[in-house]
Amino acid sequence: ATGLGAGNMGISLDMGGRGFDGNAIRPEFVNMGHNRVTIIIEITADSEGHIKTARLHRTTEHNQALIEEARRAALKTKLSKAEAELQRGYITYIFIPN
Repeated sequence: ATGLGAGNMGISLDMGGRGFDGNAIRPEFVNMGHNRVTIIIEITADSEGHIKTARLHRTTEHNQALIEEARRAALKTKLSKAEAELQRGYITYIFIPN
């Protein structure tokens, strides 16, 4: 898994040795409250690194707006190229309030 910490957000990728092509797209979150939130999005990516599908895998917060924003960010993220025609993995977003 590869990851990056960005202020009060951590983003990691678990996809068989692949990494982000550039920076992962950060979701825009507002009105998160005071709780730490983890959202795991299951993704499939093609050999060129384009994310084709993104759906909720697991979450600690059932706010649909936050989940949808994480899903949108995952779909905009580009991954490194790979041999596999389609590959499944996970992007984890961890939000830690200030």
